[in-house]
Amino acid sequence: MTKNLKNKALKGFGWIFAGTLGQNVLQFLSLMILARLLTPDEFGVVSIALVIIGFLRIFTELGVGPAIVQRLELTEAHIGTANTLAVALGVTISFLLYLSANEISYFFEMPELTNVVKVLSLMLPASSLAVVGQSLLQRDLKFRQIAIYNVLSYFVGYACVAIPMALLDHGVWSLVFAQLGQILTINLIIHFVVKETNHYSFNLASAKELLNYGAGYSLARFSNFIAGEGDNLIVGKFLGAGALGVYSNSYRLMLFPASLIGGVIDKVLFPILSNIQDDKKRISRIYVDILSLATMLLVPISIYLYFFASEIIMLVLGEQWGDAIIVFQLLIVFLAFRLNYKFSDLLAAALGAVYRRAIRQLVYALAVIFGAYVGHYFGTEGVAVGVGCAIILNYVIMLHLSQALIGFNWGEVAFMHFKQLCIAMPTIALTYFSKRYIFDGIDNELLILCLSGLFFVSTTLVLWFVFAKTMKKEFEILKFVAGRFAH
Repeated sequence: MTKNLKNKALKGFGWIFAGTLGQNVLQFLSLMILARLLTPDEFGVVSIALVIIGFLRIFTELGVGPAIVQRLELTEAHIGTANTLAVALGVTISFLLYLSANEISYFFEMPELTNVVKVLSLMLPASSLAVVGQSLLQRDLKFRQIAIYNVLSYFVGYACVAIPMALLDHGVWSLVFAQLGQILTINLIIHFVVKETNHYSFNLASAKELLNYGAGYSLARFSNFIAGEGDNLIVGKFLGAGALGVYSNSYRLMLFPASLIGGVIDKVLFPILSNIQDDKKRISRIYVDILSLATMLLVPISIYLYFFASEIIMLVLGEQWGDAIIVFQLLIVFLAFRLNYKFSDLLAAALGAVYRRAIRQLVYALAVIFGAYVGHYFGTEGVAVGVGCAIILNYVIMLHLSQALIGFNWGEVAFMHFKQLCIAMPTIALTYFSKRYIFDGIDNELLILCLSGLFFVSTTLVLWFVFAKTMKKEFEILKFVAGRFAH
């Protein structure tokens, strides 16, 4: 990897990290407020509706966005055709969803779901309007703009719409119109900033080229969606809206650290890796380096979240969410595996191995469905364990695919994991000790988290210093990103 390209990758990582951090802070604060104003049932109903919307977006987009990012040569015909395909499919599938709202409500035995699905069906054509524009920003490595636009749209959707509506006692509609407000905001921004997104045409040859990649990408995305949302469907169907509200918010909390670190990966590394897809050695270096940095950051965070789960749930969600504590703890155990397989997933997409990726995603999806179905007999805790086992399986098979694609050194990856294990052992011991003997007598959750957080950060920094020689590469990348923030 040339120095210039590495700088672009790491600078992009910094900007998207900043944007993701800002969005995560907004999500966290919004969740703290909304969890006290809305019930688990209301969260559950909207969660089911969003699962359905997310599933249908696979077919409204058909992978044309990633196809635009991945193509080495892109013409106006490709852009115009992608716009036309996305919008036409978005309008058509939105209409079909509207007509099917009653049947969906009947299947999940949630009468209140009917009107929610009908209103949220507007998200499909709305999101289709911005697909190409967002992909062009990503292709052109405009990470600063992406970060700002994402934070702004989330702020409008939740700070300006959801919270005021919830305070006015609009219940489930607070969450519904938050989604629409977020989509509308990003559409308006893309419309005025990315002029190419307003160009519509249709060229059969261009459509075939886009869909040749996009269909395989969508197949993998379909399997990935089932893997990511199959547990929610099973919880909603067999355990009800309240249980889904508990499970989905536990999962959402678990994802905050993962999205902060892993959420930047797709937006930054996908276009970078696509641009150098013919140079496997360069790809291998950036893949292993970024994987090492992400793991170094995430493992200690996971340990802290596990031991202080009770205080986190009580502070963030409130007393009515006590059932979420054990679910959150169980999901946290598998967090590192979940983040790490995302790297391999991204790599396969960037190198065009969409069908090999799709097969493995299908295996993962089936494992999630099986694990969640068996687990639901033991409640939401059982679902969390079943899904966790599927996550580990997917991590193993996707890591194997990555090695087959770029031929990285197994010893180097194994050593990276060994380093994190060596750091994790004393981290677990120190965190448990602080929880059990230092902060046990404090009643205030906020005070516990502040004091324990300071203790945790201090001990983690000490451990990093002890292991500094073995983590030289990770610190170099971290220093570079921190330097970008300073400027």
